[in-house]
Amino acid sequence: MIPQVHLETVLDIWQERGEKSACSIEGNCMSPMIREGDTLVIKHGDKHIRAGDIVVFASCERNLVCRVIRSSAENGALEYLVKADQELHTQLISPDRIVGKVIEIAGSNGRLRLNSLFWKMMNRALATRSYLVFKRSRTGSPFRSRLTGVFRSPLRSLVEPWPVGRVFWGWILHAYHAWHHIEKIASGKAGEWIKGVKAWI
Repeated sequence: MIPQVHLETVLDIWQERGEKSACSIEGNCMSPMIREGDTLVIKHGDKHIRAGDIVVFASCERNLVCRVIRSSAENGALEYLVKADQELHTQLISPDRIVGKVIEIAGSNGRLRLNSLFWKMMNRALATRSYLVFKRSRTGSPFRSRLTGVFRSPLRSLVEPWPVGRVFWGWILHAYHAWHHIEKIASGKAGEWIKGVKAWI
């Protein structure tokens, strides 16, 4: 077994260099987006963490994967509120606890590139949903219950593994793959146009 101090040294070097690493996931707290056995590509040292991003952070001598649902800078100290998609429990973490940001997922849902515009928008929507659920669970306010109820059907189904959720998740994946193909076609056409202009000049 590699001593913890050596692992921390390696992670520090990766953070400085902005290295990438890959690891397999255990558990289903982030399902259906991330399921047990899926492989995550993690970018270390990324300082641009926003609501919706999925991060790996250190917790009690192990690393956890959660979604950032809020950030705050009270008293000048930046903190992130993180939550797993399948749990109500949240944590406030400081930037120095973040091991890296998940930029790609490979496994049961195919290959998801989280830096694409599609997943940036989708992850932001999922973060908003998670934050509303978190606030409702804390306050128990009837107004908040009605408010989150508006979002419950279309958004909760994206992150909970019940039959309707799987149907919605299937639609999301189909939309992503269609988006990805359109991007490839569009970039190819643009590339041909640029080559034509250069040849003409």
